[in-house]
Amino acid sequence: MDITPKFDTMDTNQTFPLQEVIDDLIDVDKSLTAPLMKLNYFARLVKNEPLLAYTTRELEGYRTVDDSEIPDYRKTPGTIYLDFYSMGATATYPVSPSILEEPEFDGHFQYLVFREGIATIEQMIKDREKGDSKDQYLEHPFPIQLLPSFEKGIKKRNPKMPIKITGGRMLGNAYKLMEILPVVRTRLMSFTMEVAEQFGVKIEISSFNKQKDTNNQTIYHIMNKTEITNTGDGNVVNTGDNAIQSANIKINKGDWNALRKTLLHHGIDESEVNDLRAIVDNEKPDGDKVGPKALDWILKVSGKAIQGVGKIATGVSSALLASLIKGYFGI
Repeated sequence: MDITPKFDTMDTNQTFPLQEVIDDLIDVDKSLTAPLMKLNYFARLVKNEPLLAYTTRELEGYRTVDDSEIPDYRKTPGTIYLDFYSMGATATYPVSPSILEEPEFDGHFQYLVFREGIATIEQMIKDREKGDSKDQYLEHPFPIQLLPSFEKGIKKRNPKMPIKITGGRMLGNAYKLMEILPVVRTRLMSFTMEVAEQFGVKIEISSFNKQKDTNNQTIYHIMNKTEITNTGDGNVVNTGDNAIQSANIKINKGDWNALRKTLLHHGIDESEVNDLRAIVDNEKPDGDKVGPKALDWILKVSGKAIQGVGKIATGVSSALLASLIKGYFGI
């Protein structure tokens, strides 16, 4: 199947045919690989790192990222089951993830996570349909290297119990797998239609790149609006070696001096910081979310970081900025 975008070779201005992406998404019988590949190519043409990261991960899988960066539609609450051997008898029991007391496991094993690329997800669904599977659970086995950590936690609670953990797995709702494709298709459709409204169904790349920073920031705003990335919840993609983790920086409610110092430390221009001060002084949060002016400020500054504008650290993401501002508001 040829999924390479087609361009008018007689036109000196290379154009990206966004209508082809829309057509692929409308046809629910078509694989999502084609529209993702085309948007991945578009991201490379205009050097939009967030869109490139998202489409690449959906295509190749979320193999090398932390669970917090994986979209919610790829997670389902999971239950740990361990195989016990004790005094010549074997048994399997569900256990709480709290038995893993090592710091590196903190917050893990709450969910069954689908890290596979979109083509693999599609094939998994087809295999289940062909096999007429009635099993409502999917399981991911634990690597053997992890079993001693479970065993250590159990023995700490029951020091006199002679046990050996011989196997383990995480079980989750198999029907969650069926939701992934419709969610991705719907969000990509919303995103693509919004981009088409802004730039047309045939985007002239040379014209787009004349205002690349501004136009890419518009696309990034649309990505957040259509939930391809989610500002402030840990799902915004941070690429490169200088990614800054928002979990390591805490701002207390109302502590403007701490917020200002942190922003300046990460290379954000003082004029931008002053703009934020005016916003937070006059705009209240929308429930547990920052207001629209604060969101626009976040997108503008994180966009500059992505494009390497000024001295802003490349790891300054919208997730980090939103976390800092939400800390200031106490939300």
